[in-house]
Amino acid sequence: MPLARTRLRTTQPTSPAPIAASSRHRLRGRLLWALILLAFAGAFLRASQRPPAAPFVSQVWSAVTPAIAPDSKPASHTGSSARFDSGFLPNPNATQSHASSLVALPGGRVRAFWIDGEEGKRDSVVSSSVFDPATLAWSAPRRVTDANSTAPDVMRHVRKIGNMVAHRGDDGTLWLFYVTVSIGGWGGSSISWRTSSDDGERWSAAQRLITSPFLNFSTLVRNAPIAYADGTIGLPVYHEFLNMFSELLRIDRNGTILDRQRLSDRFITLQPQVLVQGPDQALVLMRNGGSTLPRKVLSSQISSIDRGSAIAVESSLANPGAPVSGVVLPEGRLLIALNSGELRRRVLALSTSNDAGKSWRTVHVLENQLGESFARVEPTLFESGLIASAQAGGASSEEAAKMAKFAAAVRCSGTCDFEFSYPFLIRTSDGDFLVVYTWNRAYVRWARFNQAWLDERIAAGGPTTP
Repeated sequence: MPLARTRLRTTQPTSPAPIAASSRHRLRGRLLWALILLAFAGAFLRASQRPPAAPFVSQVWSAVTPAIAPDSKPASHTGSSARFDSGFLPNPNATQSHASSLVALPGGRVRAFWIDGEEGKRDSVVSSSVFDPATLAWSAPRRVTDANSTAPDVMRHVRKIGNMVAHRGDDGTLWLFYVTVSIGGWGGSSISWRTSSDDGERWSAAQRLITSPFLNFSTLVRNAPIAYADGTIGLPVYHEFLNMFSELLRIDRNGTILDRQRLSDRFITLQPQVLVQGPDQALVLMRNGGSTLPRKVLSSQISSIDRGSAIAVESSLANPGAPVSGVVLPEGRLLIALNSGELRRRVLALSTSNDAGKSWRTVHVLENQLGESFARVEPTLFESGLIASAQAGGASSEEAAKMAKFAAAVRCSGTCDFEFSYPFLIRTSDGDFLVVYTWNRAYVRWARFNQAWLDERIAAGGPTTP
């Protein structure tokens, strides 16, 4: 009997441990289900409070010049001769440049934004410059925001910043939406925003866009917002965590998300471009994030009234898996800028469609360094190609040599590869077109042309080269 009591005493302290562990597991499970139910309850509440539908606003003309009727042509452009100008955004500190975007200002001016510095690094910033159509010159770049200035405003650690897009509201307010990452890679992104009431000279403190009742991550931007007739903003976004899919967020004047609309039923869509074709109809072009080759741009049709998920299909546009940017012309024709090759980002072109996106035709090639092979390029050939491209973009021989040397330092490691990517195309308030794009991660190149030039390219019946 004493031995039995001793065994009992030695085994008693170990028996409650499995019970405690089991209780902890049950508690965790209940908490998880509580969070799931809370999320569903929030989604149900938002669905029950869904705002009434509002028509899309035409993208044919910018709202920054109300005196110009949507279907009219500015008098200064009537009968004008074809014009095409190009150059590079200022880069006085010779830093890497990428992911540029544009927003139209009054008087034909345009404000550009881009990542100034190596993408993904904490010290990269969003810089901005303004284009003057009278002089074809850009203002000295100014810092708009960065990780360090955003962090205290949103009261959280910010590791890096990413893509940004701007929108001019119907009251003249400029909105800047930009990607911020606090933890992990781009799949852990959230969106912050700032506003300006003086065309981007000064900006408000940063605020976070709350896209989810909890966690609030994996939301990114790339292409231009659209407008609704009631003054709300349609922000095209995409998600990269676990699944890739695209959405259109409807945002009020306070930065609150009122509604959301899925832009695709497929989980391989990124960086949507929404092209408004009418008050109730828009075409969406999306980057193909799938692994199946060759890739093509994915497209879908959405409605401002029927806000259900859209069905994505492959378009006829070959693309290496890169973003597309575009505008709608007054006659309904579509104009886009994109990487038009199936592999790599060595070709950048302008294409048009006169049948609502069913078929496309290349009308001008902005960059072409495809060569005879998809293999990476030897440094000597690479540098000569850079010099030719820089000179075609308006650089002098001396400037082109300096630019090529810097770009080679960025893009070469034994062998090299060209990159012309991330185009952003808008129509300005005076009726011209402006496109910007990444030039080998070293500079941002711009090109400006008018309707007469575009009409000539379309009438020519075939692609032209720089």
